[in-house]
Amino acid sequence: MKKLLLIALCAMFCSITHAQDIIVLNNADEIQAKVTAIDQQSVTYKKWSNLEGPTYTMPKSEIFYIKYANGEKDIMQEQAATIQPTPMSKTRVVASTPASTPRPTTTANVKFQGYVNLGTNFYAEGAGPTLDVNFGARIFEHLYLGFETGFHSIITPFEIWGSSYGFETIRIFEAYVPMGINMKGYFTQGKKVTPYVNCSLGGFIGIADLGGFNGFFCQVGLGMDIKRFSVGMGYNGLVKGGAFHCGYFKLGIRFGK
Repeated sequence: MKKLLLIALCAMFCSITHAQDIIVLNNADEIQAKVTAIDQQSVTYKKWSNLEGPTYTMPKSEIFYIKYANGEKDIMQEQAATIQPTPMSKTRVVASTPASTPRPTTTANVKFQGYVNLGTNFYAEGAGPTLDVNFGARIFEHLYLGFETGFHSIITPFEIWGSSYGFETIRIFEAYVPMGINMKGYFTQGKKVTPYVNCSLGGFIGIADLGGFNGFFCQVGLGMDIKRFSVGMGYNGLVKGGAFHCGYFKLGIRFGK
């Protein structure tokens, strides 16, 4: 009688033990559970110790395999390459779709950008303040192309003979409004200090003592961006019939990306 009772208890214990599913994780930890659902991305289960409790969900990527109460196994796809089931084995590979990986976002090749510069035009006899405003786009990090305008001037002192006081000094104030295309070629990318070659080409409208004198202008020079600040210098020229030559120096700030 005692033997029969002992055998019955053992059978009951074995049936209870094998009635649960075992979830084996990639780190070899085991979870005694009742698997309720498997989809392409995850496994849903309840803990065997609390079947009336909450339902848990675990990504397939964290699971090595699941051993069911009937002895069958499901091996997750991530581990399938290292396990070759035999023809007599009850092990099966679950074809799972890996979690979607976000596509890398491509950096835009064209970025809005512009400059505001204060400076001076100068030559041996005179100098004058300048303002340059240009806005456009940075293309592939190494090229800037934009529209430029502003205000340029040259103040030149002259001595003339005055009938009452002898020689007198007068100042000629020549100014013009440039309108053209500004191009910059950058030597480096992603640096705090970025040197560049500057070129501006276009036309100008004369004002003040240059009133009525319109023509073409050009600027060619070198500069550098220091974070968002900019400094540059080079050659400045006006052309209409003849040519007027001077240098330029600029300090400014860059805005945009």
